[in-house]
Amino acid sequence: MQIFESNGKKPSITFEKGSKFDLIDRAAKGDIEAAGLLAEGYANGKYQCEKNDIKAMKWAKYAAAKGDVLAGKVLEQLKK
Repeated sequence: MQIFESNGKKPSITFEKGSKFDLIDRAAKGDIEAAGLLAEGYANGKYQCEKNDIKAMKWAKYAAAKGDVLAGKVLEQLKK
């Protein structure tokens, strides 16, 4: 679900907290926890993410390299 907010200049878009698009938006801004949650989402079909091992691996490698514990667990899961 998208909610449009006006800041006086151009509308900004916010997404439902915890949704796939919210996590993508936060991860793209450098939120490592969100990147780890995306990895889990794509690995297990959570957070409105379709199962996709390639996307899961991409986000897991990124977040694990930054120290995210959940992403490290997802990497181990994907290697099995």
